Amino acid sequence: MDMLETVKTEANTTAAEKKRKIRELLLNNLKTVKDADKGMLHQMSDLLNKLIAQEDDITPTIENHALTTSTSLAGSLKDIMKCQPSARNIAKTQCNALITLMDKQVKEDTEYKEIEAKNRPVLGVLQTVSDCVLESIQSIIEGPVNIQSDEMSLTVQQIEPTVDTFHVTADPEDHGNPGGSVFFPNNMKSGTDKPFDLQMMIMKKNPFQWSPTAEEVNLPVMKISVKNDGKSLNPSDLSVPADIFISVNLSNVMEEDKIYILNVSYDTTSHKVKNSSTVRVIIPVIKGKTQVVKMFAVDSSLKLEVVLGASESEVSFRNLELHGFDWPVEDEAGLVYKNHKQDPHLLFLPEDILRMNDTNFYLVIRVKKGQIVHGKLDESHRLKIQIGLQTFTVECSYWSEAHEEWRQDGCMVSCSLPRRR
Repeated sequence: MDMLETVKTEANTTAAEKKRKIRELLLNNLKTVKDADKGMLHQMSDLLNKLIAQEDDITPTIENHALTTSTSLAGSLKDIMKCQPSARNIAKTQCNALITLMDKQVKEDTEYKEIEAKNRPVLGVLQTVSDCVLESIQSIIEGPVNIQSDEMSLTVQQIEPTVDTFHVTADPEDHGNPGGSVFFPNNMKSGTDKPFDLQMMIMKKNPFQWSPTAEEVNLPVMKISVKNDGKSLNPSDLSVPADIFISVNLSNVMEEDKIYILNVSYDTTSHKVKNSSTVRVIIPVIKGKTQVVKMFAVDSSLKLEVVLGASESEVSFRNLELHGFDWPVEDEAGLVYKNHKQDPHLLFLPEDILRMNDTNFYLVIRVKKGQIVHGKLDESHRLKIQIGLQTFTVECSYWSEAHEEWRQDGCMVSCSLPRRR
């Protein structure tokens, strides 16, 4: 930073210590600025975000200054957003700063009470920023407003009080961005003639970490808020279950690949696959859980053929010939949910998908016959194709404010399987 040469320090002060002092000084000065206009607030919010996001660890002093400054800037944003909806990009910057602050101030050895003391106030400021974006909506006809980055997605929307179902969707602008949707019945429409205010924030990292149960939550978290006439509502006793969807990049949580080798032979003239050896995989069922299998050919464009069953006999060679399905699935055969497409390499296995509980899953995989082999070929007219397999378990959890822990009662993973041809 340019200020490195202007800060007075002891002769033996390291560059890292100088940088820390500059960060603390700048953050301390930022919190004293009052009545910032839109341009100044944008610059201040951007500086706050960069100061927090520095690769160095943050000190307790930086944490305190960052929280105080964030609170002050969120207050200034509230005044500006009412008359300048175009200031929503400032809200995005402030959201990024707050989420980065929560991520950096919690270490592996931070105790649960300390995590709560650190993250709860930041979540409060994050809610203030979300409220500012909501207040920038000029009318119901404007529709949903979404701001997103690679760490978060915030969608706010005003909805007519007479609607039968609440529906908020956030489509990721980029593959790495979090996205999702929520649907649930409006059981509260008879009690008001004012519009409902919905807020949906999806955070890539779990901020509710002050419980041992948080250790199992390693996918994005969705926070939903419903208000009417400024009052927060807690929908309960719904006529049908809420339908919640969160899109994720599962490569971040997958286990190491299990690699298998398939021996493939092909025709000398047409270069079409004639035969392939098979791989037989047994996946033990896990009571009450949905398992997901990712299957893919490593460094090869050749398609696979798969058969699934509940016993050895159901995945025989004959059944593979008769009932095998192509893998990965074609675009038109994959699952599409609220404009979100599934990864075509994923196979979802709820425990009762084969209409049998307490049974293992049996998979047999081979390279599909008849497809043309491309690339460098040798005189043996044989190939060794590597097949990668990854498995993991999908669970549904929610944060219980009453119990201050992640729970699973009443929360169920949807049963999904690509259509077979």
